Amino acid sequence: MLKRLNSNSSAHDHDHTAAAAAAAQSPRFVFESKMTVLLQGFGDSPPAKATSNNSSAQSISSEIGSLLWHHKFYSNNKNIRFWLPIALLPLVLLNSCFIYFVFVRGSENSQLSAPVGAPILPDLQNSSISDEIHQFPALPGSDLDTQQQDTPSNSESCDLSKGEWIFDSTPPLYTNSTCDHIQLLQNCLRNGKPDTGYLHWRWRPHNCDLPRFDPATFLELMRGKSMLFFGDSLARNHMQSLLCSLSQVERPDKVYSREDKDVKWGFQSYNFTLAIVWSPFLVKHVKVRDDPLLFNLHLDVPHPAWWPSLASYDFAVMSASQWFFRPSLYSINNTIFGCNEYSRENYTDVHFLTAMELAFRTSLRAIATLDGYNGTTFLRTASPEHFEHGTWSTGGKCNRTRPTHSVRDAVHGGGGELELPWLPSNLNRVQRDEARKFDPSNGSRLRVLDVTYSAYLRPDGHPGPYRIYQPYAKEPGRHVQNDCLHWCLPGPVDMWNQLLLESVKKLERDKEE
Repeated sequence: MLKRLNSNSSAHDHDHTAAAAAAAQSPRFVFESKMTVLLQGFGDSPPAKATSNNSSAQSISSEIGSLLWHHKFYSNNKNIRFWLPIALLPLVLLNSCFIYFVFVRGSENSQLSAPVGAPILPDLQNSSISDEIHQFPALPGSDLDTQQQDTPSNSESCDLSKGEWIFDSTPPLYTNSTCDHIQLLQNCLRNGKPDTGYLHWRWRPHNCDLPRFDPATFLELMRGKSMLFFGDSLARNHMQSLLCSLSQVERPDKVYSREDKDVKWGFQSYNFTLAIVWSPFLVKHVKVRDDPLLFNLHLDVPHPAWWPSLASYDFAVMSASQWFFRPSLYSINNTIFGCNEYSRENYTDVHFLTAMELAFRTSLRAIATLDGYNGTTFLRTASPEHFEHGTWSTGGKCNRTRPTHSVRDAVHGGGGELELPWLPSNLNRVQRDEARKFDPSNGSRLRVLDVTYSAYLRPDGHPGPYRIYQPYAKEPGRHVQNDCLHWCLPGPVDMWNQLLLESVKKLERDKEE
């Protein structure tokens, strides 16, 4: 059941998604949903496999006994064995038609439901798993409503996370000719991406409008302040989008750089500092032995790249998701208690969503109690990938040239809003659930930038094969590694800056009131 994650990408710049596909397709029965069983037996030394407690063992025994009884009943009644398949034949045919029209034909444009064989998960929102193994108690709920996000000035009651991409011929705020801060891997225009239609779509929330990003206004609001991004390569993708937008007003100075992972920029006229640090899990992590892919995550320790230095910043933008699919061991109090299914280690199998839940809980708890920090943290939710016909490491591609409509047509079930697939839906849910528990004791604030749904509707905005310069120039039709996770710059990711600006503007309005 345990698999080694296979990746052709570099350790820091390519958040591959082969493991995500494996998680969505890995067959798990109801017994593996008994996560309370998996986390028993935590002690002073790493357990090989946890043993169940009495109540959980009785529950599983009851399920096994029920299955055996039904098997015996079915085997001993020959008439039922003969007629039951015939009686069920019409239902099977109807079900086959339903699957064909909803899932097969519907998959031409998007996924409409959880993948077949998706793991059966515990209810993380109501789970006590985290509290049992976490040194911090569960945080009390707050009044934070992550579904009701910060809104533009023309509407105080608008959910910016739901809406539609509409065509807009307005040129992008910047290009590769006017910004020299774009990584080659996301520089789609320079690399020769033939379709440029992805540049001409604007996000329009339902029942309101989202103002365009005004870099001069943003810089004025940031005058005398500082902002820190921390997370994985998608956090860097977002930060570089913001950097390019702001550089259209003033050229920033690079004041610090460590291997281009931890970078600090200064906008001298505004006395504004923009920085980013590399923290793909948000919590402390170390490599295991000499294995470049296997990490040991200390789920109760915030990552030292951003903590406690966060106290010196006025704003922070945190995000993480894709690295939780990598082979990992999980530790609490410096003791390994489990691992995910992508490692080959002999520890209790713990679902990666549970690990992500704990990482966000630890990080938000650390932010809420950090002495000297009274700023605002923006939690940006997960950004989905759009690989089709494979994954990062198995030849997956993303060749679509238009956004996906948010309203289902007749082929996809007719009417109603298109739903998120299983994986991005659960990533988003874990992040929003932990955000609701934010209860600061230091005067800091938390806001959620929910980009998951709007990003899901943009399969056209990724580099694809154009992560490298002119990939087919010398050999047309050759196999090229596709990137269907990160975003072209400029591209759909620029919309995240609009959400960020509107949230900052609302903070200023709240101060005035």
